[in-house]
Amino acid sequence: MSRILFCCGRNYLPQGFGGIQINTDALCRRLQDRGHHVAVLAGLERDELWPFLRLASCRLLGRPASTDRVMGYSVYRAYHPNKAFEWVLSLEKPDFIVVQSIHMGHYGRIARNAGIPCFAYFLSAWPYDLGADSAGNLTGFLALSKYLARWIHEQFGQSSQVILPVIEKERFRTNSSQQRVLLVNPHPEKGGMLVVELARHFPHVEFDFVECWYPGEALASVRVMASTMPNIHWHPPTFDLRQHIGLAKVLLFPSRETEGWGRIASEVQVSGIPVLATDIGGVSEAVGRGGIMFAVSDGVDRWAAELSDVLINADRYDALSRAALQHSERPELAPDFVVDQFIAALHAGSS
Repeated sequence: MSRILFCCGRNYLPQGFGGIQINTDALCRRLQDRGHHVAVLAGLERDELWPFLRLASCRLLGRPASTDRVMGYSVYRAYHPNKAFEWVLSLEKPDFIVVQSIHMGHYGRIARNAGIPCFAYFLSAWPYDLGADSAGNLTGFLALSKYLARWIHEQFGQSSQVILPVIEKERFRTNSSQQRVLLVNPHPEKGGMLVVELARHFPHVEFDFVECWYPGEALASVRVMASTMPNIHWHPPTFDLRQHIGLAKVLLFPSRETEGWGRIASEVQVSGIPVLATDIGGVSEAVGRGGIMFAVSDGVDRWAAELSDVLINADRYDALSRAALQHSERPELAPDFVVDQFIAALHAGSS
């Protein structure tokens, strides 16, 4: 069995609830169930007390990172994870390193010098600190979608293995009461302001806004606008979305940034919930026929017209719901198949 170290970026569960964090945790638990040893190196946010106290105690002992097993495996957390990387390597002695966010170039150089295979797993279309020169330090590339595989080739001239997200259906499947419209991550880059305007168009429809990313001024501006709307219910981040999926009739995903996949679309489709989404990046791969796609240039009027029809037209809704469920059940998205591909990619790339 292999020892695998994931480098996860700015923060990790239970501090951060983004797609990278959720997918990494699902991978880690599935790999651990198969007998592999897994660990995660991640950053820390400075606005919570418990990690600050843990890190302060570690510094008194001369350690560059705190360590915990809150998630069931070792997670190393530091304000500057790149500075703790070599220390973590000395403890973990991994057979493989998988970098997924910031410091890709830095980690790749150190891993190459240490003779450890290091793979860049892109879950979004951001080059981070990786350039054409430093990309050569990496053993191989993994991509969350076909779109990202094409993007990697354009950016770095490298081929990559597509490894779809691990969607554990039992964690998300529920019988929805179909009472509300759901938006997860109401950040402006994810289309939060547009959905506030949609809520104005539908004053008698209830909307759930669920936070996901770290807070900031941009998100606060959406929350201020949403607070003026009595039909918008604002919720904090959560590791268990079923409480919100269980109320949803439709998911809105009007992202303005280039998405690598659109994980939330896959999570709600296992319950037959259709998705209205922007056709950007890899989102169309996530949604398939189980939803309606919009151009980035489409304004609130087209979104309102389509949402109205989906909410009112029972035949159209039922067709989209069936298509969403069918799309979620395709064999290539089965978690065991995805984990098989992931393990095979690590071994093939380093052989």
